[in-house]
This record gives sequence, C-alpha cells and structure tokens, in this order.
Amino acid sequence: MRMARGAKSLDVLGVLEGSEELRLELVRNGLEALAARLGTSERTLRRRFDEAGVRPADYVRSLRRELLEALLAWGATPEEMAEAVGFHSGAAVHRFIRREFGMQVRRVRKSLTPRRSSYRPTTPSQPLE
Repeated sequence: MRMARGAKSLDVLGVLEGSEELRLELVRNGLEALAARLGTSERTLRRRFDEAGVRPADYVRSLRRELLEALLAWGATPEEMAEAVGFHSGAAVHRFIRREFGMQVRRVRKSLTPRRSSYRPTTPSQPLE
C-alpha cells in the first residue's frame, strides 16, 4: 500500500486498523519498516501519528498487549510470543507482561483461559421410556 503522489494526509490509524498485515509489520519491524512499506518517510509517519493524537510507542504497546492476550489464551510459549510480537526473547515477553498486566505470565494466562465447569452430567439409573 503506497501513498499516492501529492496526497496531503494519511489516516495512519485507519490504514493500520484495516490491515492485520501492516499492524504486524509495525509490531515486529518498527516504524521505519512500516514507513518504507507505505512509501513514505518515518518522519512523515510520525507526523501522521501526531495528527491522530497517538504516540507511535503507545500504539505499538497496545498492539503488543492485544496480540499477547490472544497468544496467551491459545497457549503459546513465551518464545513463540516473542517471535510473534517482535521481542528478542521469552524473558522480554515475561517482563512486558509483568509490567503491562501487573502479574506473571501463568496468572494472566489463567485469567484469559475459560474455566472448566465443575458440572458433570449424570446418566439416569433407569432408561427413559
């Protein structure tokens, strides 16, 4: 997706919300890579974020948090999560989760995983007629 020549403004949040691929590009590879992908400069992209009233770092952090919630619920390992959201190690994922959620990975995972019900259906002792 390239900006048209002479285009005055880019609705950066609209473009990102419409494309999972571009959001992943930003999270994994940073603002510079996203700017190149969109055919604009990093400086221009930063200005577009400013116009939208959002700091790029805050936007990336919220995307990472959203992705990590989904990955935790699916049971991904910290190393798998690190690769998916652009961290260098599982330890970095642990630190991010602790800072963002205020609890350890296993507690966040437990809070996101549906609890198993203690209800157990019983079978009737006599067949129904």
